[in-house]
Amino acid sequence: MEEVKNQNELDAFAKKYVKEIELDSPSKDFTSLLMQRIENQKSVVFSQQELISKKGWFAILTVAILVFFFSSKTSEKSMITIPELDFSFLSKMKFSQTFEFLSLSNITLIALLLFGGMLIFQLLYLKNHFDKRFE
Repeated sequence: MEEVKNQNELDAFAKKYVKEIELDSPSKDFTSLLMQRIENQKSVVFSQQELISKKGWFAILTVAILVFFFSSKTSEKSMITIPELDFSFLSKMKFSQTFEFLSLSNITLIALLLFGGMLIFQLLYLKNHFDKRFE
């Protein structure tokens, strides 16, 4: 019984206190000021970086070409011997008969080429679009 009385007193006190509080309203440009603060504090959430830069790929390619040319010009025995591969079995196989059953009309071939070209274009375009979006 006493709990109900305490609860009623607490409710009456809360009602009285809430009535005494003046209502505050935000300023007219509250939203624009808030958006400005958010834009100023904008941080990069996702940044995509190349694992190997273009200069790095160029250096790797240059080193690979130099190693290939220098290794092919030397007459010394190398420390690593590459086994010679025998590809004579390829001449015994008849590749011309492999796809003999497959015939494509010109329209199908053109459609496949256009579809492939459009697919490659879209992939490049979308990659560029999403790269700009996540910067």
